[in-house]
Amino acid sequence: MALQVGLLSIERIIVHDVPKHTSASTGVPILTEAESLLNDDLRAFFNQCIRGSLKRGMDVLSDPTTASPVPPLIGGQLSSQETDFVEMSQHLARHLYGVQNGSNPAGILAVIQARQGEVPSVVILKLERQTGVSLEPTIRDQLSTFDLVQIRNLMMSEDVKVFKAAGFVADGEADPTPFPGFQGIVSDSQRGLSQSPGVASFFLERFLGCKYRERPSIITQRFLEQAERYINDSVTDAQTRARYVMSVVSELESNDGEIDVPAFIYRHFVGEDRQHFENQLREAGVPIARFRKDTELVRNRLRMVHVQYQSGLILMGKPDVLDNHVRFIEMTDGSPITEIRDEVANVTAKRR
Repeated sequence: MALQVGLLSIERIIVHDVPKHTSASTGVPILTEAESLLNDDLRAFFNQCIRGSLKRGMDVLSDPTTASPVPPLIGGQLSSQETDFVEMSQHLARHLYGVQNGSNPAGILAVIQARQGEVPSVVILKLERQTGVSLEPTIRDQLSTFDLVQIRNLMMSEDVKVFKAAGFVADGEADPTPFPGFQGIVSDSQRGLSQSPGVASFFLERFLGCKYRERPSIITQRFLEQAERYINDSVTDAQTRARYVMSVVSELESNDGEIDVPAFIYRHFVGEDRQHFENQLREAGVPIARFRKDTELVRNRLRMVHVQYQSGLILMGKPDVLDNHVRFIEMTDGSPITEIRDEVANVTAKRR
């Protein structure tokens, strides 16, 4: 069963303070000893934070070859929930501190036990606070804990923000060795424009011990192939077909490092095509979500657009040139017209 963020319901939450880790630092994580108190308002607030953070996340799987100690802890929690929740969360905080370096700011780690209906789930939020914002644990029943009301208030004033998030459920198809596998969604809102898209490798790989569900280059290739198939097989209007093709090529050639599939469909497709195209992508295994774009396997195909006619004629050109000089029109009687507005430079005979 895949993670469905909208169905998650929080049961328990514990928070630890993870300081900045540099080669000269002597600090250690401030590990609390008890879960934070929850009420309905706090559950609703943090549920909303989880949904907002993970809605633009990427599909991942636990990596059975990882050296990270996190997957066995999460896998054990999801498969039996007999693992001590507090102790498990403390291990996560120690490991996060260990894999961070001087470029990673101090933060707050919230570990959440939740349910998706009857299915156990684990959610991890990495919160980061503005410089100068203090957050001190309190004592309850002689055990240290953090006050979620204080954290919520800081988040509402944007003194504390969710920068990285992960949500997991058990993967029933995964090999149970060396640990029970799991699947989920990971998001990273902290990636700068100069960085590669996706999730920071230290967080995805070295901390969580996860990998992307499928190579981004393969998903990108499948997206293009399914778009071409749908446009050529299901769209009859010539002008609409041309517009759809150009939008797909432009999306793949853009500087954006990710493709937000639902947003793309909504922006560029109309009417019943929206749902029909989405259904075809889903059936082909293209995630109806945001995925990391990698045009390695389709780069050559994006350089030129080929339009083949029933007569055997072929119109070929760069996408932007075709977009500027060619119109595909349908006459009132339904006959198609291709209108080219350009000057003829030369005409030559060529062998095929």
